[in-house]
Amino acid sequence: MQIFRHSSRIAAAGFLGLAWVVAGSAAAQVAPGAVPGIFRTFSPPNAQRDLAPASPGFVRGFREGRDAYRDGKFGVARKFWEGAAQGGDLFSSWQLANMYRLGRGVPVNHAKAFAYYAKVAAEYRVTPIVTPRTRITVDAIVRLADYFRTGIKKTNIRQDPVRAYRLYHMAATHFSHPRAQFMLGEMYLRGEVVKKSIGRAMRWYLLAARKRHAPAQAALGRLYQRGEGVRKDTARALMWYTLAKENMRRSGDLRIAESYEVLYEASDTKQRDKVKKLVSAWNGKFGRGPQ
Repeated sequence: MQIFRHSSRIAAAGFLGLAWVVAGSAAAQVAPGAVPGIFRTFSPPNAQRDLAPASPGFVRGFREGRDAYRDGKFGVARKFWEGAAQGGDLFSSWQLANMYRLGRGVPVNHAKAFAYYAKVAAEYRVTPIVTPRTRITVDAIVRLADYFRTGIKKTNIRQDPVRAYRLYHMAATHFSHPRAQFMLGEMYLRGEVVKKSIGRAMRWYLLAARKRHAPAQAALGRLYQRGEGVRKDTARALMWYTLAKENMRRSGDLRIAESYEVLYEASDTKQRDKVKKLVSAWNGKFGRGPQ
């Protein structure tokens, strides 16, 4: 999947979008003692280079952590990744951020997740090609936008939906990041810091849906199920929920499965036959299965 189209204008816009995060009081929003100074150490991007990779020892630490994580040994994975992250391995920092956000093997701690994501996002660099490093830094930017959108209770990380919107927009337009596109759809649907527009919400949902983003597909299903901004269409709604069910990654997407079951039971044979054709046509054009 192409997530980056390089040009001097895009590069400048991308940098300005990220700089907006690190400007002002952002440094003070990191939980005290978490990762001090991570915003203050941000330096401008350089299109001629990427950061030097972590030393081989820390790369091995990341891989050892990855193998332990796959085996369900989350505590072991965390120790390997903490050591590698301290040595400058961004992939380990990104994995630790995901662990603390999701509560995988550790108690959920959004302040720690924010700090690790910020550490990764601060190393964003403009490059002429897409690299795994580019992907995780952009993903970290999107996760920071999630936290700015809602704020984090009992921390100094305040709700700032305007900042969230700008970061989502940067990641969605310059990197085609599916979650950023989905979240823009959510903001337009609700009228958060922008004028409510179901049409624009659907546009962003569709862009994410084409990348097999299950929440965006489910959102489109809800619109057709309710007849919100579109003509009510049970078959079209069930099509979107079927695609979302195919693409959902975790048991945490139970609402998608439940909505699918409700719609499926409410449909008749003719509608189900139509859904099969619609799903087949969509998958033939955009592919199928989890990203």
